[in-house]
Amino acid sequence: MSEQLDDTPEQPNEVEETKKRKQRNKGKHPARIWSVFSRYLVSGREHFDKQVLLAHRFRNKLVELELQRRAAANVVIAQASSELQPLIDALAAAEQVLEVSLQELKAVRAKHRRRAESAAQRDAVTNARTARNQASKALSKARKDAFASEAAQVGLWLAEEHHFQAVLAARHAFINDGLYWPTATDVQDRARAMRKGAPPVFRRFGGAEQAGRIAVQIQKSTDKSQSEGGITFEEAFSCSHGFFRLEKKPGRDPLPEIADQPDYKSKRQQLLTYARAWLRVGSEGKGARAKPCWVVADVLLTRQAPKTARIVQVYLDHSVIGDRERWRLSLVLTNQEGWPKPNRASGCMVGIDLGWRLLDTGELRVAYACGADGQHHELRLPASLVKVWRRPDRIQQERDNLFNDVKARLLEWLKGREDLPDWLKEQAEHLHLWKSSTRLSRLVDHWAGRDINWSSQRRIAGDEEILASLRGWVKRNLHLRDYQYHEREQLAAHRLDVYRKWADGLARLYQTAVLEDADWRDLARLPSPEDDAVNETARYNQRMASPGLLASVITNMFAITSRVECANTTRECWRCGHTEAFDAEAQLIRVCPGCGDACDQDESAARVLLARGQALNQSQVAEAAPSS
Repeated sequence: MSEQLDDTPEQPNEVEETKKRKQRNKGKHPARIWSVFSRYLVSGREHFDKQVLLAHRFRNKLVELELQRRAAANVVIAQASSELQPLIDALAAAEQVLEVSLQELKAVRAKHRRRAESAAQRDAVTNARTARNQASKALSKARKDAFASEAAQVGLWLAEEHHFQAVLAARHAFINDGLYWPTATDVQDRARAMRKGAPPVFRRFGGAEQAGRIAVQIQKSTDKSQSEGGITFEEAFSCSHGFFRLEKKPGRDPLPEIADQPDYKSKRQQLLTYARAWLRVGSEGKGARAKPCWVVADVLLTRQAPKTARIVQVYLDHSVIGDRERWRLSLVLTNQEGWPKPNRASGCMVGIDLGWRLLDTGELRVAYACGADGQHHELRLPASLVKVWRRPDRIQQERDNLFNDVKARLLEWLKGREDLPDWLKEQAEHLHLWKSSTRLSRLVDHWAGRDINWSSQRRIAGDEEILASLRGWVKRNLHLRDYQYHEREQLAAHRLDVYRKWADGLARLYQTAVLEDADWRDLARLPSPEDDAVNETARYNQRMASPGLLASVITNMFAITSRVECANTTRECWRCGHTEAFDAEAQLIRVCPGCGDACDQDESAARVLLARGQALNQSQVAEAAPSS
């Protein structure tokens, strides 16, 4: 059993460092992250792989230390109160009962390949979950009371001091092993989220397919007259900095702001800059003879940065999409003159209601906007996009069918054979339970001698036909996998482009966007296993619409974004304020029983949001006004 330690204070030294870092980063003009993609690395792949491996191990070490911190804090809090141990035992017993009930329910579903459990089994899981939640709440309340005691505070401070020193020692050890200090700092920054929520878990290293990133922190400029940190783009292209450089790629035009572009180029082409990015990831040797280790990547800069922008941090991310590697260079920029958004309206407000309503035309309405000027705007995903959105799922279904067929043929071939080698008996012992095509592909490669050892001594007499069938399946499965991944990526890019164009058009008409103050991740979470069948179509439309993504796009486009209370935005009538529950899924046009007004419920919700945003704005203006 593991407990969440959300209320554990940070170690004082770390608290002060966090405050200082936030104070340095806090300003009138926050940083911006510009990302560009690259197909491959020019050189330094061995340095990149080494840094990713060390960063992965450092991250797992931080997980180990965090688990030790939580265990020590649990001991301290348990010693501070004698009432905690019985509650801990009660929670452990409730979790065990819930686990047994869930296993029985899942076993029935796995046997029948559907929701074939009885109502009594679902009720047993529901009751066990309720008992577990009640025990957890009781323990949480007792923990908070024990946490406030003086004895617990002293013990927790000592535990935090020990944890801080252990993290510091681990950092120094990994840096001595070759982990570059900016990457180590980046790992620590991301690991701070481990202190809250569920206990962190260790991660397996994925080898060449491991997703990872390296970091470069630019503290000083090459220009001694500059007191600010970071470097400008002009300094980066001068190739004189010791940590990060941008080199004009041979045969390409220089920076748009440095040289005039030919008239025949389009506006889009004038913003393109072919460059070669140099990131320092370490040094060979020590002292004055130390030579820098560089990772070099070709990038295409698609934006024109302000001349006053300064690069303070650089990240190089690596991921694998299908059979292709994806490299992304992210530049963290600051600017004294701020980040003005051009062509933005001023002095007008618009309420935007987000959703995922499938219309009779086949389109998916994802947003409805009502402006203070009386205009209405609607965002719909076209029917053509909605129709092809399930294509990756259909490809996945085809992959599953092919996997089941080839697995059945292999099981039939293995049945009754006595001449099987020991390695095949061991690896295929639970073949009938396999659900991973990657696992079967590795078995085929190992069998055919195409793994890392390249051995042909694993062949079995008479395996020509079955092995040819398996290798044909591997080839077909890899093709479908890449097709599926790239298709999903293209559809997501199409959706993002639609969202950006619509939000940009609204931002040119209105200054302030009013959105619901909602966490869209809560709605996207899967239902509990014991829940009845939910409306899968509605859930699928929600994932297709991705309201959280649209909300972030709107926030980035508008000059001002206001968040208001989201309760009853659909149930409340915008005209009279009458609130009543109704079947929002079945009734698009709602007739208010209070005033008799018939209105599109999404339009009504947008008007309610607009009214709440205007009221919030008036209250803020009244509070800011000087008292007479």
